[in-house]
Amino acid sequence: LAVVARDSRAWTGADRASVLAVVRASEAALAEARAHLLVADRDAGDSLRPGDRSFEAAQARSMRSGLGEASRVVRQADALVSMGTVAAGVRAGSVPLGHLDELARVASSATP
Repeated sequence: LAVVARDSRAWTGADRASVLAVVRASEAALAEARAHLLVADRDAGDSLRPGDRSFEAAQARSMRSGLGEASRVVRQADALVSMGTVAAGVRAGSVPLGHLDELARVASSATP
């Protein structure tokens, strides 16, 4: 897709908009798939290595990112897996991934 997109300046606006919609839908599908994988991985408990202080720390190590980014991804995963309506909104495009980040942040700080 990246190779094809390099020539997108020559496309019509409608073609670019159509492909961007597919890219957004793909990002949403990948986010949901990652969410289920992360939650299953955390539940299995077998991804922690000596020195990992938390699941998020293990993810930061494996993602080669900072703890903040790994925590954000895990929060989003929890929101997608535990809130079916939010996951459906992400799939449908009515809840953009940027909004998912805010919903996940608020949900993670809420008391049951």
